[in-house]
Amino acid sequence: AERDKQVLQTAAVIGKRFPEAVLRRVAGLDGVELLEALRVLTESEFVFEEPGRAESEFAFKHRLTQEVAYESCLTTRRRALHAAAGHALETLYPEWLVERSEELAHHYTEAGLTEQAVRYWHHAGHKAIERSAHVEAIAHLRQGLALLQTLPETRERVQQEVDMLIALGASLIAT
Repeated sequence: AERDKQVLQTAAVIGKRFPEAVLRRVAGLDGVELLEALRVLTESEFVFEEPGRAESEFAFKHRLTQEVAYESCLTTRRRALHAAAGHALETLYPEWLVERSEELAHHYTEAGLTEQAVRYWHHAGHKAIERSAHVEAIAHLRQGLALLQTLPETRERVQQEVDMLIALGASLIAT
């Protein structure tokens, strides 16, 4: 059914794993409709429910299923879904913003929301530095710096660029 296809595409945009609460918010379906679609997708073996979670969370059974569903989504709809996914994660999990910074950076990058994306790439870079994951930190900070170049030159942007370059330099030295 069309509803099930749209739920599958929406889930694919959210990621390999997706909390039911985020899917509900992004898909814009009421609880009954969403549960019915998830039942169909589970029975069809596209997704499965992650066992032992405090809240209901699902995952794609196969990476290829997620990729095909993602690619079958029109670009404009995909961008809107990425924006909605980022907003849903911020709204539903405000206490986990730093932990989910890489995920949020990805969604906002794909949505074309550059300022939010840069902020979260910066957070993701610092989070990686704290774990001594310098190669990962370098990748995140470079991604953020590349996006930063597309923004108008303001005092805030220059300060953010300096902060990110200092963090990048520290990780480059460490590696």
